[in-house]
Amino acid sequence: MATQHLIIPFASRPQPRPQLKRNGGKAHYGSQEFMDFKLKLTNLIRCKFQPVRIYPVYLMTKYHIKVDKNGHYPKSDVDNHQKVLIDCIVQAGILTDDNMNYLRGTVTEVIDSTSDMFEFILTDDPKKAMLAFFALLE
Repeated sequence: MATQHLIIPFASRPQPRPQLKRNGGKAHYGSQEFMDFKLKLTNLIRCKFQPVRIYPVYLMTKYHIKVDKNGHYPKSDVDNHQKVLIDCIVQAGILTDDNMNYLRGTVTEVIDSTSDMFEFILTDDPKKAMLAFFALLE
């Protein structure tokens, strides 16, 4: 598999907490707006990426996030953003599954930006994944 890179020109959204219905019905994750976001992201990934046939792979993600006037990021956990991205990659048919047999590792970075966007790389090259990880430590 060649390394695949994609820039997403809109803001990431974290996985919301499950909401239980008052009448004891099934839990659901998020609003219609969130579901529309996931569908938009899944379709974009499906159009731009080739399905992975060589496993395991590594995911490197960089979130470009606007900070507020006090220099703070929005309150959300990075792993909830990653969960949405990984779910969309699987739903798009790019990865067969997100278990450790298929997705061996992730590297995530959040940086200050003037615009909200994010980008990610999928690679089967563990050396490239490790170089990305160690670059974060500098």
